[in-house]
Parts: sequence; C-alpha cells; structure tokens
Amino acid sequence: MKRLFVLTTLLISAYFLNAQANYMIINGGLTKPMGDFADNDILNNNAGFATTGYNVGFEVGLFFNPWVGVGGAFKFNNSGFDNDLINEQLRIKYGNIYDTISLASGRYNMQNFLIGPYGKLDITDNLLIMGKFFVGVLSLFRPDQTLKWTEYGQEEKLLYQEGSMAYSFAWNLGGGVHVRLSNRLGLAFMADYISSKPEFIEFNYDELTTFSEKQAIKYINYTIGLSFIMD
Repeated sequence: MKRLFVLTTLLISAYFLNAQANYMIINGGLTKPMGDFADNDILNNNAGFATTGYNVGFEVGLFFNPWVGVGGAFKFNNSGFDNDLINEQLRIKYGNIYDTISLASGRYNMQNFLIGPYGKLDITDNLLIMGKFFVGVLSLFRPDQTLKWTEYGQEEKLLYQEGSMAYSFAWNLGGGVHVRLSNRLGLAFMADYISSKPEFIEFNYDELTTFSEKQAIKYINYTIGLSFIMD
C-alpha cells in the first residue's frame, strides 16, 4: 500500500510538472451587484444599496489535456453606494419624526483570490468556449457611513460607522468565449457569478444603533480581456 501511494504521488507530480500554461488573461469590465447586496429597501436590514461598478484583474489557465485543466484568478471590484436613493427613503419614512435625516457613504472595495477546475471546448482553431468553477477567499471593505439627523428644536446628532474589512469563503461559477487573434494573442469575453457571505456591522435605522450580521454578497463580473497564449 505504501509503495502504491508513493507511485501514485510520483505519477500525479509528473502530470502536474508536465502541464503547460495555455494562457494568461488580463481583463476588466462591469460589476453588477445582485440580491440583498443590490437591494435598495431600508426595511431590509441586509440591503446593501450597492450600485454597478467596475472590476480589473487577471487569471491563468493550466490545461493537461484538450478539455480539462485548473486555473486561478485575482480580481479587484469597486461598487458604489446609492446615497441618493437611501436618503430619499429616509426622508419619506422619518420625515414626520425628524426635522432632517441623511446618510453619507463611500464605495465598496472587493478583492477575491480563487482557484479551481477549468473546462474548454474548441469550436474552431481560433474559437473556444470556456467554463470554470472556482473557490477561494473574498475580502470586502465596507466604507465609512455617517447617519445625521435633527430632532425638532434640537442640535444635529450623528451615528458614525467606521469602515471595516471582512473576509469569507467565496465561490465563482463562470464561463465565456475565447477568440484567438494570433499565435500568442487572443480576446476573452467572460461572465462570472461570485457569491460570498462576510459579516458586517449594519445600521438599525429605527433604533439608531448598529449591530453585527452576515450579509450575502452576490454579483456578476462582465469582462473583456487580452489573453497571452503559451501553447
């Protein structure tokens, strides 16, 4: 059994050492928040009020046969916070209670490092379809938020929530089309769905306090990238 284990390990190691890095893609595009992360209802405690942003990053694919391989990706995402919409809702809901009320927030910054299996199917010599399922870590910086309100006949008050970083497990299901332009260059058009659930500090608008709760972070990256082919 021990000899079989050693032999198997050597065969797997040789297999990986003989693998060839087929391509590296440098890409960027739009980030579209989804679910609670994009929800804009202040009655939903998990609403993120995240707006469409942008992403930049790169990924590498290693293929061991014509169809299956492994890959890794790093991505930086930046999404806005819909201050105007949440302030409109705050004024509608609390305008009869407070003389003024408003929230100011910055932007979300997200980074993820993911690895996992790749699959590809060659349609022609210059066109192929790619699919992947990656897992890894997502970090998300939630920006400073300041809630200000004025009760009738009193001075302005504020509730300040400091920006913080949260980390959690993430998974990515994606795919796209790769077009070969030359022996060494190509274009990759991809869409990636990323899901994670880090823990954040949330506002309780009714009690004007903060509390800790996990929030579902879901978004799609639509990207176009330049690929460097290393066949």
